[in-house]
Amino acid sequence: MNKPSLANRAKIRTASVLGFPSWMKLPMVGDVDNRFRAPEVQLDSPRFGKSEGLPFVMEIKVDGARSEPAGVGQKVDEVFFPHQKKLLFNVSFACGKPRGLFRTGVYGDPRSIWFNVFFGYYQIDVVKKEWGRPFGYEADGKTVHWEDVLRIGKSDWNYFSNWMYGVPDDAIDPCNQPLRGKSTSTTHRGRQAVNGRAWDILELDNVDVVSAYANGRPGKQLVERELWSLLWRASYGFPLNKAVVEQESFFSVPMQARLYMAFREVKNDNDLDNPTFQTFLFGGTINKFYSNKSPTHAKDNADFLEAQMASVEEVMRQSYPDLGFDP
Repeated sequence: MNKPSLANRAKIRTASVLGFPSWMKLPMVGDVDNRFRAPEVQLDSPRFGKSEGLPFVMEIKVDGARSEPAGVGQKVDEVFFPHQKKLLFNVSFACGKPRGLFRTGVYGDPRSIWFNVFFGYYQIDVVKKEWGRPFGYEADGKTVHWEDVLRIGKSDWNYFSNWMYGVPDDAIDPCNQPLRGKSTSTTHRGRQAVNGRAWDILELDNVDVVSAYANGRPGKQLVERELWSLLWRASYGFPLNKAVVEQESFFSVPMQARLYMAFREVKNDNDLDNPTFQTFLFGGTINKFYSNKSPTHAKDNADFLEAQMASVEEVMRQSYPDLGFDP
């Protein structure tokens, strides 16, 4: 099993001595590699524009009990993980920068290359004795467990992002299953070194998920998930509420993702208080709706994904050099 490096074990011990696990257990306060304040992935390009994210890690508990925000973790448990024990989803992400404070965003604009796109990183924690394997891996610790990866991807787009944004259930439900559509592909491209540490490289293509596009026409409308939907819209950018493409509101979008994935085992997780597997995913995404417009759009999208990955890799090198497998 891959274990924390000496430097990382020292960091974990220091955190415990300082009492940091106590406040870290507050609702929705997450961490990646024992850090609540997370370095943002950033993109600032004359060609692609700017990204914007949150400088901290948010945690969502995925289990059968209702918890904040808005019970979304319970919803995801029912839809995607009904036969698994609890997992903790920690995320630091960025999306296209909204057009201004309380203004519309490119995230919900199907004309934009940023439509339905976010990039960043996750830490997913599971109790060792409950799962028997790391999230995203078979029990051998080497073979990719693709159902986990697909389920957490759809959970993130359909629920952690767009359900929280206010997309109605009847628009999301058709995008939940099947996990693998006829054109969906998953590829493990082996391991690659980043800053001297080894990571599995995963590629997913044509994964159908719901979008946050609201065309303003009668029919499907955004709903309110308590006050949380307002906060999500402020973060992602407010909806267009006008027709800019022929598609209906909240139409499904095929997405492509590239991910670095690795895991480690820790004797006592800050939140779970048990021997725990911690899986780390760093990556970027593009929407194929944009790619399918023309060969030029497809080339732009390919370059856009490369730009996201360059930002992700910089954060991995500068801020998380101890993560990954021994080479």
